[in-house]
Amino acid sequence: MRYSLRMQRFLVPRSRPSALADSDYAGVLRQLRRDGPGRLRRSEQKVAPWRAFGRGVVAAMAMTGMRRVTTGLGLVRVAPPESIAKQGVPSLLARVPSRFQDVAIELAHWGYGGAASGVFAIMPRRFQHMPAAGPVFGLAIWLAFDKGIAPALKLIQAERPHTVERLALMGDHILYGVLVAESRDRSH
Repeated sequence: MRYSLRMQRFLVPRSRPSALADSDYAGVLRQLRRDGPGRLRRSEQKVAPWRAFGRGVVAAMAMTGMRRVTTGLGLVRVAPPESIAKQGVPSLLARVPSRFQDVAIELAHWGYGGAASGVFAIMPRRFQHMPAAGPVFGLAIWLAFDKGIAPALKLIQAERPHTVERLALMGDHILYGVLVAESRDRSH
């Protein structure tokens, strides 16, 4: 099976060890042509979109657990998914029967977590494999909420931000990012 030069660049690691002689590198290319991409190291294969979505859902579930603790301890007044639904888009929430509203809010949060993980999956591999990639990604999502979504929807989190509440929300978003990035390495 022959690969175009563009495909060869995708299939072969960009940096080669200095100990690897040019003839050995040519041998790696020949092996790739012979065996196909199935022999690649797992870290160089593309992630299926459904896997990325699933990792994000699981990470959002972990955030839910952490948020129940921080809300129960009084560190967080109202969980962001709840304030988005009840304060930000109440007309949308009103379409859901009242007995299913809490479930709908949680499922929407998990769906958003899955979609955000898909964004992480399409980021450059070089970024994804950096040790701080997960926490940085989680903080970026929190920053988008804190500086964009909360003020735009006039949520309680934007009205009078409390330092402890902001730290708790940063913490659960860092947890989300760590889980998304860690499961990226472990899922193969």
